[in-house]
Amino acid sequence: MKRALLLWAALAPSAHAQVVQCPKFYPWQDTPLTEVPYQHRGQGFVAKSVLRGAVMYAGEINGKAALVGEPRKVKGGQNVYHGFEPGESKWLVCSYGDGSITWWEQMDSKATSCIVRMREGGRDPMDVRATCK
Repeated sequence: MKRALLLWAALAPSAHAQVVQCPKFYPWQDTPLTEVPYQHRGQGFVAKSVLRGAVMYAGEINGKAALVGEPRKVKGGQNVYHGFEPGESKWLVCSYGDGSITWWEQMDSKATSCIVRMREGGRDPMDVRATCK
């Protein structure tokens, strides 16, 4: 009986974790804008921008209040720990350039905790990924 329970426990799927990584650049290349300001005939562009960091938000997309987590320094960067109420919308918000460009990735609403891992890339763009359970 004990063997059967141990075997079942070993084979049972572990808690599902969602992992999302920020794109290293956004937009990927210089991108022409389709919107033309009133009474103008020129062309606008958004320049390719490098990943600068990320934060977690709860609530509606494009909200204004970032969540404060528990940062812990680790080799090459930091981990930021967040706790949530299940059911609320959660977002990993990646920021680019001077912070005026953001990319919002929605996380599983059932998750109750997330770890955002931020690592400096040296000459390469930084690496940011969130794991939520």
